[in-house]
Amino acid sequence: MENKKRIYYIAGAIVIALVVGMLLQGSRFYSNERVINLPNEAHAQNQSDRSKDNAYDEVEEEGPSIFIHITGAVQNPGVYRLQEGSRMEDALQLAYPMEEADIEVLNRASLLIDGQKVIVPLRQDSAVEAHLVLASHNNNNSQGSAITASGLVNINRAESRDLEQLPGIGPALAQKIIDHRTTQGPFRKVEDLQNVAGIGAKKYADLRDKIAVVD
Repeated sequence: MENKKRIYYIAGAIVIALVVGMLLQGSRFYSNERVINLPNEAHAQNQSDRSKDNAYDEVEEEGPSIFIHITGAVQNPGVYRLQEGSRMEDALQLAYPMEEADIEVLNRASLLIDGQKVIVPLRQDSAVEAHLVLASHNNNNSQGSAITASGLVNINRAESRDLEQLPGIGPALAQKIIDHRTTQGPFRKVEDLQNVAGIGAKKYADLRDKIAVVD
């Protein structure tokens, strides 16, 4: 009987020892797991901070920006953000000019500035504009030009801004010349300019080699 009790005691002690051992092993496992995880969390935080730093550096490396508005004969008109120092060609590549766009009238190597508006014309618009300029030029030639082929100022056709290019002629005196030819008729010869109030012999001497009379 006593032997059986001793066996029971020994078996119970073994079971208790096994249970205690398992509990200790489990506690060590969880403890080790926490020790391993803590550096991983810190590492992840460091990686996140490093990513933020890298993103900030990339923004800094982009440099100053400018905004330009491109419209007209392009497939993608709108406002674009470009790096400072960009050129017209960079804007055209973003906006995709149409096939009928006349990009040759633009200086594709020119530097863009912040707030600039670029209008890409159609070929037909450029042709119409050139035709109007030519027609205006021909019309001026038929009626007489403000500036002759030799560079003299035609006092019968010159506007105030043309007359003011002459020595000693300001806005007031230029207007007197215009008023005189309007009320008295075209000048017949350059000497007639002396009939305008304010133009005496001395001033006329300074002007006579720089003016002409062309009807």
